[in-house]
Amino acid sequence: MNRTFAGVVAFVCSALLLYTGTGFAANIGTVYPFVGQISDLVYDDLRDQVYLANFAENRVEVFSVGGRQVVGRVPTGQQPSSLAISPDRQALYVANFASFTLTVIYLNTLEVMGEFPLGVRPDAIAVGNDGLVVILGSVGLMRFDPATRQITRLAISPPPVPPAGLPTT
Repeated sequence: MNRTFAGVVAFVCSALLLYTGTGFAANIGTVYPFVGQISDLVYDDLRDQVYLANFAENRVEVFSVGGRQVVGRVPTGQQPSSLAISPDRQALYVANFASFTLTVIYLNTLEVMGEFPLGVRPDAIAVGNDGLVVILGSVGLMRFDPATRQITRLAISPPPVPPAGLPTT
């Protein structure tokens, strides 16, 4: 009878431990509600701010990490979907999904420096160490040069065809 009782006690303790371990879980961090739909974000370590692309509201939300609040909103083209920050932390590039444009925001004043037509839907955006912006669009790659404000389509060559008989990846 002692073994049966000990088995029941062990089972009950295991069940309670399992229940209390999952019943009292906590979130890590704090949840901040936003109106709209956030599609991308980028952290600015110079200003300790997070820029959030608000897809549904056609703007970029500026969130102060230290202040734990929204400190600004910048209008963009329609449906901003992807963000990239310049290496010198002076400009934010916003790819606008529905308006087929690129919005450039000057971060010191949160002013729009310009909106540039791409002619195709932008899907993703990145900035290289040289400051040139690469945009992946529905027809391939494009490059935006902030100094000249020119957009250039980049030729992409397909990968070589492997010799017959070799497996393809």
